[in-house]
Amino acid sequence: HVPGEEVLFEDASDLPELLYESTMPGKATMVRYGINDISVDVKSEGGYLVLTDMFFPGWYAEIDGEEQKILRANYAFRAIQVPPGEHRVEFRYSPLSFSIGAGLSLFSLAACLGMMVSRNRPSI
Repeated sequence: HVPGEEVLFEDASDLPELLYESTMPGKATMVRYGINDISVDVKSEGGYLVLTDMFFPGWYAEIDGEEQKILRANYAFRAIQVPPGEHRVEFRYSPLSFSIGAGLSLFSLAACLGMMVSRNRPSI
């Protein structure tokens, strides 16, 4: 395995068919690296973009606005297949646990407000 030239995938049976293969390295320019979102401009003849930060469930990826599958690469990193040409690749972190927690918090807040309002009504 040659880092920077080859990518190892956790489960090769789960890989999409490599539609674009190039021997020329592409160019990736980091546009934004935030806590919950990452944007990268990519220019290549096709292949894989590998981000060398930790693979973790809850990340989603898009290429030019179309959702793509994130693959576990080199045991710990994330990769995405990129078609030939110039593209904007965006990653965003939106775990299901956060959505569930936010929903439960809103429900609890509404229940508390409802109890406060019902207690403050004068009885007839």
